[in-house]
Amino acid sequence: MNHMRISFSGAVLIMALAAFTAITLTPAGAQPRLEQPRTSQRAVVTQRVGITDMTVTYHRPGVKGREIWGALVPRGEVWRAGANEVTTISFTDDVSVEGRPLAAGTYGIHMIPGLSSWTVILSNNSGAWGTVYDQKDDALRVDVIPLAADFTEWMMFDFAELSDTGATLELRWVKLRVPVRIGVPTPEIVLGRARGAFAAGPDSTNRIMLRDAAAYAVSKKIHPDEALSWIDRSIAARPDFRSFCVKSDILADAGDREGAGRLLNEAIAAATEKDVTSYAASLVREYRPDRAIEILEKFVTVKGAPWGALKALGDAHAAAGDRDAALRVYGAAMEKAPGDDEKTDIGKAIEALKKAK
Repeated sequence: MNHMRISFSGAVLIMALAAFTAITLTPAGAQPRLEQPRTSQRAVVTQRVGITDMTVTYHRPGVKGREIWGALVPRGEVWRAGANEVTTISFTDDVSVEGRPLAAGTYGIHMIPGLSSWTVILSNNSGAWGTVYDQKDDALRVDVIPLAADFTEWMMFDFAELSDTGATLELRWVKLRVPVRIGVPTPEIVLGRARGAFAAGPDSTNRIMLRDAAAYAVSKKIHPDEALSWIDRSIAARPDFRSFCVKSDILADAGDREGAGRLLNEAIAAATEKDVTSYAASLVREYRPDRAIEILEKFVTVKGAPWGALKALGDAHAAAGDRDAALRVYGAAMEKAPGDDEKTDIGKAIEALKKAK
């Protein structure tokens, strides 16, 4: 009787275990799980360089009093550069990593920590669990030099040393930062998109875009023949002051200074004050105050020095760092200002310049 009772109990236990196993193996979609915080939480950092977006998605482990380098993260072994799922980086355009070309796309990040240098690996396998790695999936490997840094409890990625053609991706954890230089050929990307827009479709006759592409090429001193073609198409669609100024720049860069000067003079003679001051302001924003000064000085000479153009000329001198010239021109603008509001505007510019000394 005891034997039968034990057998019956064993059978019940086996049935219960089988039922439990079936429940636990039910697909997650059938029985949603309660979302709970993870020990190493997810983070995303995105940086635009030029017109290219770079995005790192990762999970942030903490130090928590542990020894990290050479212990939790062994030296000489592939590390997932984070926790949980694979750390990834994506690029919307082709870039270079430590001088090596890399196509646009999404890549898994792995690293091999060393004493004096680290190997950074970008893998074509960007969807694996973080610890899954196979060298045959490598898209790129580069060696970088780790640097000392302030203490960071939670591992992080950040972008530093920004410009319109590059940035440095940095991993920071404990008292270390690992910099990886990323280059972006922004001028070629910008003009490549312009070519695509002009090749077909409605933008092929977009005179503003044609003018902007030509002006951008001029500012970067690249592709002068294409720039001339684009600006001629823009002018043919509808001539305006800016277009003639851009073409004057192209001619000057090509060595035809006489033709450039003649074209600029003709454009200024036909321009309004708003045309000139608006264009000069855009040149200042593009860090070309010297060109703005040249155009404004010609305009005030031809047009009798209207106050708005004088104010814009003062702004351009201030942007160029010539404080004395700016104050002198602001003074002349103040004398010609037609009302209190205009005088107040000029006065604010003068006060700001004096405070900046």
